[in-house]
Formats: sequence, C-alpha cells, structure tokens
Amino acid sequence: MDPMGLFDRKRRKEQEDKEPLDTAPVVAEIIKGIDAHLDLIDAVEHHIKRHFGEPAGVLRSNHPDDIAMFVMPPTEDRPRFTIITSGMSRMPMQGAPSNYTRAELVIALPPDWKLGQDDLGDERNWWPLRLLQNLSHMPQANGGWLGFGHTIPHGSPPQHYADDTTFCGALLFPPVWTPSGFNTLQAGDETVQFIGVYTLHGDELQFAQEEDGQAMFARFAEHQVSELVDLQRPSVV
Repeated sequence: MDPMGLFDRKRRKEQEDKEPLDTAPVVAEIIKGIDAHLDLIDAVEHHIKRHFGEPAGVLRSNHPDDIAMFVMPPTEDRPRFTIITSGMSRMPMQGAPSNYTRAELVIALPPDWKLGQDDLGDERNWWPLRLLQNLSHMPQANGGWLGFGHTIPHGSPPQHYADDTTFCGALLFPPVWTPSGFNTLQAGDETVQFIGVYTLHGDELQFAQEEDGQAMFARFAEHQVSELVDLQRPSVV
C-alpha cells in the first residue's frame, strides 16, 4: 500500500507575542494548553502503535482541527484494515459524561478494500474514511458530543454513502475487532474512549432511532455484526 506521504503534514503552531511584557502570562497559558494537547495526542498515537504496530499510512486533512486518520494494515492475526482517528480527543466534548468527554473513532474495512492514493478519489472507496472524518469534527462543530448508543443519519432524509451501498447511517458502540486493553486509554488525568463506528441500513437506522441504540446493538451482537464494513451484509431488522 502507498505510504500516503502526500496526505502527511507536520503540526503547525502559531504564536504572536508582539507585547511580551503585557501578554506573557496569557501566552504562557496558551502554550501550556497547546503542549498538553500535543502530549495527549502523542499518547494516543503511541497507544495506537503499541497495540496495532506501525501504520500503513496517515491521512491528514487541511481542516484547522488537524484530525489524522491512522490506516493500520491487515495482518495474519488481524485480516482487515483498521482506521483510527487521532486528534479528536484533544478537545473535550461538551455535555458528555465524566470519563467520556474525550474520544477517538474506529472503523474496520475488508483486506481487499482499495486504499491506494489513486483509489481514494472514488467515493465508493473513500466514503468510510469520509464518514470517520465528518464524525470526528462533529462535536466541536456542533457543540455537542458523540458517545455509545448514538445514531447519526447521513443527511435528512438519510442518503446512501455511495452508489454501491445501502448504508445510510452510523451507530456508535465499543469496537469489537480491537486488541485487548485498547478501547480505553488513561493518559495522566485524561481518559480517552475509542468508539466503534457501525454502519446502518435504512431500516436499521429507523429501528435504532425509534427504539434505542442499545436495542440495535443487541441485534448486531446476535448476528455478529461489528465495526467492520461489509457491503454484502443483510439488514438484521
């Protein structure tokens, strides 16, 4: 797989200090906050690599939030791609319960999913990553939070993510195909939850909204549905 160096860029920090005597305390606090956020992201990235190994590539957008997506390659023991965000957790989500204010997202793809640099221009290949990207920016953009049991439709009314799938929504629950000890990271005083993104057919989305996410997740557990995107999966409703 292409290492996706084109998508990689270094973090940038901008600092203005035109009046050092008057602004030094404020600037010091800002720098302290930035350093704390970077330390947390360093911990997240170390946590990902410790459990999954080195990524096949790291996708970074031009969004000011600079939330990256780590593409972890299939292995003999883990025959699937795993895509994990890094950067969403640097800001706490407003209104979330204690220990759930910081989160990252996880989705898995079949080992034959096309993720080369030239393939990602095709929405049929890109949409799971677009979904992860959009969800990761949602809490700060909307001032809310994402947590276990939440359902997120793709538009109103819900639209298919791409022309080769009937998936049109997502359900958030703990990921299944992650190594033991991965789903929660304790980094100093901060707790980061890794949340699995489960894709939904239209009737599943409706069921989850009318009943609740837990009822939908119970059906997924019964039919062994996970955060792995399976385009051939039938509805469990």
